[in-house]
Amino acid sequence: MTTQKAAVMKKAFYTTILALTILITFHSASAQCNCTAVELTGLNLNKDSECSSDIYSGYQNHVSIEILRNNLKTGTFQWSYLPENSTGNWIAIPAGWTGTENIDHPFFSTADNGSYRCIFTETATNCRDTSIVVITIAPQPNIYITDDSTTCEGIWFSVHDNNNVSGAGNTNCWQFDGTNCQSNNSSFLFTTAGCTMGNSTVSIIVSNYAGCFDESHVSAICNQDLLDVFIDLSGSDVLCKGDKSSLLQVKRYAAISLPGTWQFQWHRNGKVIYGATSPDYTPTLPGTYSCNVVSGSGCQKTTNPIVISFLPTVSAQITANSSEICNGDSILLQVAPGNGIQFEWYRNGISTGVTNPEYYAKKQGNYKVLVTSLEGCTKFSNVIHPVVFTATIHAIGNQELCTGDSVLLEASTTGNGSMLQWYRYNKPIIGATSQQFTATRQGRYWVVAVSAINCTDTSNSINLTCNSRLSAHIPDELFIIHPNPASTYLDLTFSENTGNTVANILIINILGQTMLNTTVNVSASGMERITLPQGTVSGTYLLILNSNNKSYTRKFMVTEQGMRD
Repeated sequence: MTTQKAAVMKKAFYTTILALTILITFHSASAQCNCTAVELTGLNLNKDSECSSDIYSGYQNHVSIEILRNNLKTGTFQWSYLPENSTGNWIAIPAGWTGTENIDHPFFSTADNGSYRCIFTETATNCRDTSIVVITIAPQPNIYITDDSTTCEGIWFSVHDNNNVSGAGNTNCWQFDGTNCQSNNSSFLFTTAGCTMGNSTVSIIVSNYAGCFDESHVSAICNQDLLDVFIDLSGSDVLCKGDKSSLLQVKRYAAISLPGTWQFQWHRNGKVIYGATSPDYTPTLPGTYSCNVVSGSGCQKTTNPIVISFLPTVSAQITANSSEICNGDSILLQVAPGNGIQFEWYRNGISTGVTNPEYYAKKQGNYKVLVTSLEGCTKFSNVIHPVVFTATIHAIGNQELCTGDSVLLEASTTGNGSMLQWYRYNKPIIGATSQQFTATRQGRYWVVAVSAINCTDTSNSINLTCNSRLSAHIPDELFIIHPNPASTYLDLTFSENTGNTVANILIINILGQTMLNTTVNVSASGMERITLPQGTVSGTYLLILNSNNKSYTRKFMVTEQGMRD
C-alpha cells in the first residue's frame, strides 16, 4: 500500500510541474504580444462598385486593400480572413488575392465577403499592430427570360434571377424596343401583334438594393393570332340615304395583314347581319356597327363600335304643262321649291346651268333636275321626254315622175292625233289630208300638220320631175330585150329588118350613171347576150343602143324576183 501511495504522489507532483510550466510559457508569450509596434495606422479599401463580379455576364469588380503605415519600422505582414457571418477562427485569405503588403482581387464576388485582418509584427521587438476591414458587396443579378404561355391577350414572359431565386429586393423594368418601363412586375404580357424581327426586342432590366443590374433580351417573337383589331371608317359617318360611299373595315393596330384563318361577323345594333362575313362592310342603314373577330386559335374579340347616321331623303317631281313643244315655242317644266333646296336642270345628261325651280324647254330631249338638300344630299328627279312637234315627208320608191307614172308620198309627225294638208307648190290639194298621197303630176310637194294641241309645222318639200334621158321615145321596134325584169344578163334579139353592123351599148341607172359601155354585133334575126355588171342592184335602168348615128332606148328592171328567175 505504501508503494502505491508513493506512485500516486509522484504523479501528482509531475502534473503540478507541467501546469506551472504551461502557465509560465503563456505569461511569457502574453508579455511579448501586449506591446504595439505603432507602425500600422489602418487599411484603405478600394473597389470598383458595390456589385459582385459575375462569370455569366463577365462583369469584374476589382477590389484592393492598401496598408497605411508610418514607414518607421521593419517587420512582417500577415493577412487572414473571417468569412461573412462566420463565428469560427480566422483563416487564410481566399484564392484570387495577390500581394503581401498591399493586396488586390481582380474578380471579387459575394463569396469573398467578410472581414480582412492585417497583422504587422516588428522584427526587433516582436510587437504587433492589427487592423481589420470589412468588405460586403451585393450579388450581381443574373437573369433569364422564360416564355410561360400564349393566351388570347398575348404572350406571358417571366424573369428569373440565378443569384436571387426569390427575387426579393429586385426592381424590374420591362421594355419594348427601348421605350420606357412598361411594367415592373416579374411577369410581362407582350401584346404586340405579328413577328417582331430585326431591331424589335423585349428587354428586362433587373436591379437590386445596391443598384447592381443585369439585362436580358428576347427577339423573333411571333404573336400572329393576337386580336389587335379595330374598325376603321373610310368616308363619312353621316350619309345621305342611298349613299354607299362609306366603308367599314376591320384593321390591326400592327402594320400586318389579317390572317386568312380569321373569321368575321358584322353586327348592327347588336344583331347579326346575315351574310356579312368579310373584313369589309358597306353600311346602308343607320345604326351602331361592330364586328366579332375569331382567330385561327379560337380567340374572340368584338371591335370598337361605330355609329352611322343617314339624313332624310330629298326628292323632286317634274311636272310639265305639255309633253309636246310647238316648233319655235317652249313648254314650262317645274318642281316644287323647298326650304334650302337647290336645283340644277339637265338635258340629255348635260347640265343646262339653270338653277331655278322652273325651266322653259325649247328643244326635245330627256330632262331631269338634280336636287340638293340643305345638308348636301343630292338626288335626281324623274325624267320627262318632251318632243318638238315636226312634220316630214318622203317618197316611197322612185322620185321620177314621167307621163303615165305616179309617186307615192308619205307624211310622218312626232305627235299623235295630227291633222294633215298636202300642198303642191303653194296651193292645198283638195281632199289630200291622209298620211299618204299619190302624186301623178310633176311639181314640188309638202304637207302642213296640226297637232292635237294646235302646234303647226310645215314639212320638208319634195320636187318630182321627169328625167328626159330616162324617158326617150323609141319609135322603132328594131330589137327587144328579155328577160325583163332581169337578173344577171340581158338578151338582145334583133328583127329581120336589121342589117349587119356593130353597135355601142350603154346601160345607165336612174341617176344617169353609166353602169356598162360595150359593143355588140348586130345581124338580122340575131341575138346578143349582155352580162350585167357585178354588183348591179334592184332598180330601173336604161339600155341605149347607138348605131349609124342613131340611138335606141329600152327601159328594164332589175328586181329580186327577176334575179331569182
